[in-house]
Amino acid sequence: MLCATFANSIVQPLFGHWSDRHGATWLLPAGPAVAGIGIALLAIAPSYPAALACVIVAGLGVAAYHPEATKRAAWIARDRPSAAMSLFSIGGNIGIACGPLVAGVLAAHYGIHGAALLVIPGLMVAVLMLASLPRLARDGGAGEARAAASTAPDHIRELVILLTAVAARGYVYFALVSFIPLLEQRVRGNGADYGARVLTLLLATGAAGTLIFGPLADKVGRRKMLLWSFVVCAPTTALYLANDGIPGLVGLATAGACLVSTFGVTIVLSQEYLPSRMGTAAGLSIGFSIGLGGLAAIGVGALADTFGLSAALWTTPFAALIGAGLTMLLPPDVL
Repeated sequence: MLCATFANSIVQPLFGHWSDRHGATWLLPAGPAVAGIGIALLAIAPSYPAALACVIVAGLGVAAYHPEATKRAAWIARDRPSAAMSLFSIGGNIGIACGPLVAGVLAAHYGIHGAALLVIPGLMVAVLMLASLPRLARDGGAGEARAAASTAPDHIRELVILLTAVAARGYVYFALVSFIPLLEQRVRGNGADYGARVLTLLLATGAAGTLIFGPLADKVGRRKMLLWSFVVCAPTTALYLANDGIPGLVGLATAGACLVSTFGVTIVLSQEYLPSRMGTAAGLSIGFSIGLGGLAAIGVGALADTFGLSAALWTTPFAALIGAGLTMLLPPDVL
């Protein structure tokens, strides 16, 4: 997980910088292809060091794709960037949900080496992206020209504040995703299958919230939507931790919608704060959300070992409040 997190997230700003400086539409087909090849090699890796190397290769493929792709998505979106980025995020959510399922089916039927067949969807997407490059260049041309002609200044201070808030959101998200099954099974005495269903509830409502609140952010304002997502997330997460019945599940579902729905919104905000380097901005936003959030979850595990899992998870509502406080420092929306 550490290798995957580092390769996928920490390196993304570097690919974003390359995209901004030199243009990198070739990363759109190359990223999925390299990711698929890395996963395929992982299935047949002969040793643990080789497995780690394959994970890094796959992570680099994912990292290479996102900055250029989010920049193109923003250009194509024109006047509805939050809605477009929300649809973009849904694609990732579907992949994350289906990937383990497909890998499990392949491994069950063909053994662990059968997971090498996961190279097929990676290569298929690469071919589709390669065929779509002329259309992407045409449809995104106007947006690219507007970005090149723009004299809007960069807002580094606001970007730093936003990225810190994004890291706080990542802390809450990865803590819940990592430890909900363990909390349900070992602390609350429920079965492992129940913990999996609760986790699915969190992810499913997150996907639904993305479709609803992403377009809404274009109407009411991105900063306002991000602020309210943090404000609502704090008490609803606390409700889940305090109540193991239906009210707690309602709280978790609401918190999931708040946490996941603003992923695309924060990418758009980061690009607005750094208009001269949109690829770098997207890479930083995704990197801080996934990378630092994932590393912070390690801290939750350490707290759980010392004070107990329930006590460790009670840090998440306070992290959401920190995110709300940071968001309040951002400039008001201009609609």
